Amino acid sequence: MDFSKNKYILLYILLCFLIAASGFWAFISVRHALDLGPDSPPSEEQVFKYEPRPPLPKELEGLKQALPPTEYPAGMLDKYKEIYAINKDVIGWIKIKGTSIDTLITQHSNNNYYLRTGFYKKYNRYGNAYLDYRAGVENLSQNSVIYGHSGRDETQVFSVLFDYLDYDFYINNPIIEFGTIYKDYKWKIFSVFISSVEKKDDKGYFFYYINPTIKPEKFPGFIDQIKQYSRFYTELDLKEDDKLLQLSTCIYMNDLPGRRVNSRLVVVAKLMEEGESEEIDPSLVLDNPNFRRPQVWYNHYKQKNPYANSPNWQR
Repeated sequence: MDFSKNKYILLYILLCFLIAASGFWAFISVRHALDLGPDSPPSEEQVFKYEPRPPLPKELEGLKQALPPTEYPAGMLDKYKEIYAINKDVIGWIKIKGTSIDTLITQHSNNNYYLRTGFYKKYNRYGNAYLDYRAGVENLSQNSVIYGHSGRDETQVFSVLFDYLDYDFYINNPIIEFGTIYKDYKWKIFSVFISSVEKKDDKGYFFYYINPTIKPEKFPGFIDQIKQYSRFYTELDLKEDDKLLQLSTCIYMNDLPGRRVNSRLVVVAKLMEEGESEEIDPSLVLDNPNFRRPQVWYNHYKQKNPYANSPNWQR
């Protein structure tokens, strides 16, 4: 046997293996760094290269000459016409003074559309805040729900909603200005609550807070359910024909170690009446650190569920 010849063959095979392994790990490293893949979304830099921030009202002046001829809905407020000509899904504007929330609201026939689609109808990882597809615009629904993304900073439209879990912020920022393309409205916040949204996490129950219409006989139970889930709740004189506004975003407060419990943070407000004060009486605010959690949370921490015998709301 020619050992010298076999030695070179073995060295050659080993060298090929090392080259292949180096190439493979280089590929893995690059892929990991760039998070590439056949279904991967474009990077943040790619997204915002062609997805500029939607114009604010003061920036709309002078846009008319660059816009195509547009047929506007009867009764639309003039201030929305320029921006409506850019995107006919625009249905209004939301603002909370003193916060980063100051943006337009869209609506599409598919509630998933604006999760990852920006104002200019191109992919955007942050999407655009949008009204539930079932909600009325010209004539408000009883329960209007607006969805938006949130995160640890203010780059996402509803990140500031987490601040409503702080007592001082809650009582000092009670007013939402949300108007449609037809009329301006003001809303007074009376609750900030957290609810899981998958039945498997709460013994087969999901509080369907996004229902656009609430039967009069079901309204007291609906409000009581909100109160159970509320971190803070303000006792107001709520009537069965009051119109409600809910701002909904993801939150991770119900998560367990190693287990995601899909949940939403919701800020709830009622449509203000003519002449109603914008102030909140702190003595009417219920501070409820033991708000209702999903059953899996109580099971994990071996705690008794104080709401176990409370009736679940049925729409």
